[in-house]
Amino acid sequence: MTLPSPIHLFLKGMFFLLPVVGTAIPYGLPLWLCSTAFIAVGLCIFFRDHQKLSLPAPLLLAAIVILFLWMGISTFWAPSFWGSLKLFTSLITLAVAGTFLFSLLQSFEIKTLWSFLPPLLWGLVVALIFLLLDIIFKGSLRYALKTGTISVIGKYNNLIPYNQGATFLAIMLWPVSGLVYRFKRIFAILLLTSIPLLLAQLDCHAAIVSIGVGAFTFAGVYLFRRPALLAGAALVFLTMTASPHLVITFLDPLKIEEALPEKAKASYSHRLWIWRYVAHRSFERPLKGWGLDASRDKGFKQSMLWHSEKFCLDEGLKGDSDNCANESLPLHPHNMALQLWLELGVIGSILAGILLALFPALLAYLPVSRFAKSLSAATYASSLLIGFVAYGVWQNWWVSTLLINLALIGCLLKVEFQPSEE
Repeated sequence: MTLPSPIHLFLKGMFFLLPVVGTAIPYGLPLWLCSTAFIAVGLCIFFRDHQKLSLPAPLLLAAIVILFLWMGISTFWAPSFWGSLKLFTSLITLAVAGTFLFSLLQSFEIKTLWSFLPPLLWGLVVALIFLLLDIIFKGSLRYALKTGTISVIGKYNNLIPYNQGATFLAIMLWPVSGLVYRFKRIFAILLLTSIPLLLAQLDCHAAIVSIGVGAFTFAGVYLFRRPALLAGAALVFLTMTASPHLVITFLDPLKIEEALPEKAKASYSHRLWIWRYVAHRSFERPLKGWGLDASRDKGFKQSMLWHSEKFCLDEGLKGDSDNCANESLPLHPHNMALQLWLELGVIGSILAGILLALFPALLAYLPVSRFAKSLSAATYASSLLIGFVAYGVWQNWWVSTLLINLALIGCLLKVEFQPSEE
């Protein structure tokens, strides 16, 4: 079926914009996702283009629906009902948009999917040029884009946009490289070398490490295939459901702090204390948690001391916080497993663990090439690594990043479909 020209041109333009938005203005990713998905579906309806939407696997869809139901129920005991309800509504909107985008791309013919690759690559070239220039000028371009004024500022004035743009590129690297590899192998090699080299110039350790984890996962799945994927699924489920126990048992901030280099102590040590604090608070309401978005509640914003021999808050969570620096929980724990435990309790953690474990488990039995399975697993592993050490699990730009890359992985799996594959 030939795609009507207006829909085709619209999607080509949006795929060109995708890497530019994700790198330069990552906060615009939710807008990109919603506008692309809803406008494209609307155009299909308007032009009576009866594309049959291909929904995700029924088991996966059921796990998502059940998790969202529990999230919605948890808003009733959240510290701020209206705040958590607002978040829940935005997450529902993003989930619907992500499902539309995934389903729409799956409904297209393979030759149509290939037509989106050149604009996506050109957009990626523009994004990498922007990133290179911004590194050279130490943040001036991004500062001008954000504020509308030109000023020479240090790169470290605000690392957040750099970290988010780097994160987006680190995850997008895998599915795009897979698609490009079947188109022009030399381009894929250039992507796999240039993006890590550029990201190495930034101070986003999570993004850089995630590429290494992705590469390791790619090799493991390519060599061992189904056993590696099933082992990964079991490991993820265990990590999600036992995270507070693992943190308290194995991550002693004082011991780890001694081994850290001086430059890393300020950030890494603080994060370890955050995780320990959240683990203890999770056990106060282990079954149902504190409610959706409870991490932002002021009740968790107690002061704490890091880079010290003592923790300001004792295990009873009532300690003298005088002369302590930094918050014990600044907006979110920077760890999705702990955040889910804190907000949704063990019930939510089990549901999320099942959902996350389903991805590699289902991938293990998909009739696609070994190459596609390995790249999909690399994308999954890179995303998990970042989710376990950075960002809040409900941040809209982060959720959009995951949904967009899931749609790209869907494209890769479709073009790599092999009925004879185990």
